[in-house]
Amino acid sequence: MSGRRDFPPGKFFPRRRRVNDSKVRSRLKAQLSKCTSELCGGLSKPLGKFVAQMLYGIQ
Repeated sequence: MSGRRDFPPGKFFPRRRRVNDSKVRSRLKAQLSKCTSELCGGLSKPLGKFVAQMLYGIQ
């Protein structure tokens, strides 16, 4: 017994509709930039950009 279980496709993990990755990416980046602008309102522009890049890299 190898420990691996083979399930028929779609039985336990139903297939989902494919989403356009670029749309998801652009929406996520827009939400992150909005959050970053609220979060870094009092910081300098280079520091705000740094925080935005860090948050975008974390996701």
